[in-house]
Amino acid sequence: MSGDLSDLPFFSRVHIECGPGWNDILRHLAAVVESIDATARATLVKEKLGLLRVYWEAPNATDEQLRTIGLVVANHERMSATACEKCGKPGESRTIGGRMVTMCDDHYAELSSFSG
Repeated sequence: MSGDLSDLPFFSRVHIECGPGWNDILRHLAAVVESIDATARATLVKEKLGLLRVYWEAPNATDEQLRTIGLVVANHERMSATACEKCGKPGESRTIGGRMVTMCDDHYAELSSFSG
């Protein structure tokens, strides 16, 4: 589970289901989305196939705002492909025990030693 991001309106009603290494990405995402539509909210935030996934809603947004938010969210999800989910250092996609993860060399070595 990620660190507490509930101080950000965008994440105020959602449980974050990813590691704390992506907190900076999520904080930046919230700032950008809130500047586009202050009423937008995340509905689900998780790791899937080693990447960040953010599901959201913005019922009061215009079509242009919806398109812009969609692009912003997709861009931030792509950022997670190069950041360790555990610590935020530069990372890459790897497989541990059949599970895709994005991790730095140190966390990959630590976890892969446990999976045998």
